[in-house]
Amino acid sequence: ASYLEPGLTYPEHRLIEQIETVQDSISEKYGVTLEFTGLRPVRVFIERFIVRDIFKIFPLLFILVSLLYYVCFRNIRVLALSWFVKAASTAFAYGCYLLWGKGISPFIVLVPIFNVGLLSDYLIHLLYHLQGQSGLQTPRRVRTYLVVPLSLTAFSSIIGFLSLLLLKGTGHILL
Repeated sequence: ASYLEPGLTYPEHRLIEQIETVQDSISEKYGVTLEFTGLRPVRVFIERFIVRDIFKIFPLLFILVSLLYYVCFRNIRVLALSWFVKAASTAFAYGCYLLWGKGISPFIVLVPIFNVGLLSDYLIHLLYHLQGQSGLQTPRRVRTYLVVPLSLTAFSSIIGFLSLLLLKGTGHILL
């Protein structure tokens, strides 16, 4: 077993993949198990597990949120509109990340999860009022009524995520 702490100039995941290749070849050739640990290997393994788990859970999240929209509104158009807005905003978030990001991270797969979570709140609130269930009859009255509370909640979410920049961690910056 050895402790591994490489310099910051080489991408962690590539280094770990190369060490795993060496690990496999030594195991096959000599029958010896090579173990390694350190901050960077642990970080890479955690990222792998998070990515794997998100790819498993996202289809379930999609089904549950779709079911929630359908049960609440009983309208396929509302369901389609909500997923269109979420897909468009996710594409926008990815575009911003690629434009201003400092490198690709496996944590990028968290973007759709957070997007679905945050946008579901806003869309359910907005669509509830637009369906006429709140007594506000016109879309203009709904927009006038909701512009301040929805803007404040969106602004507070943005401030919350921007405050994570103070932590100086790549995972937090990505979120």
